[in-house]
Amino acid sequence: MPRRAAVADSLFRLARLGMHLARGLWIVQTRYARLAPVEQDRALEGWSRQLLAILRVRVAADNAPAVIPDRCLLVSNHDGGRTGDQTDAAAYVGDMSFVASMWRIAREPGLEVELRFAAAIDARGRHRRELAAMARELIARELDRPLAYPAVPDTAPGTDAGLPDGSPSARRPTRSPYPAPADPA
Repeated sequence: MPRRAAVADSLFRLARLGMHLARGLWIVQTRYARLAPVEQDRALEGWSRQLLAILRVRVAADNAPAVIPDRCLLVSNHDGGRTGDQTDAAAYVGDMSFVASMWRIAREPGLEVELRFAAAIDARGRHRRELAAMARELIARELDRPLAYPAVPDTAPGTDAGLPDGSPSARRPTRSPYPAPADPA
């Protein structure tokens, strides 16, 4: 497709995306809460399928569980493919804005997303850092790739002792603009 036509196609897709997002917000504000849970699920699934179609994203899932339990957190590693080639078009990292990320996706002729479901991790009695390290290790194993950085060492809650500078925890702000939660005790 010539460059000018590709830009026009990408802009059209972004306009459709904007209208779709606005429609979703309207539904949530006007009627979503009044729907029965099964109707909410159906509405969300239909809206999500249309979103993927607008962005030309195809999803393949070979080993999806029949039922995903309530109170379940799904962790993902973003790995897009285009005719067998890997692409980082869907990566939303660093200082990239949401608009820049959507533009990169809209410029793609299509993306295929492969979902792989690994074994569940039992979170009972575990600290969030331990769970994050376990999830990283499980994803690396499933993708047959080395860990990007070593597992988080045992540290006291609220500390970052021993983390390499490239880890997500080392990059997070140390001060929050939000007040600390009240102590329930």
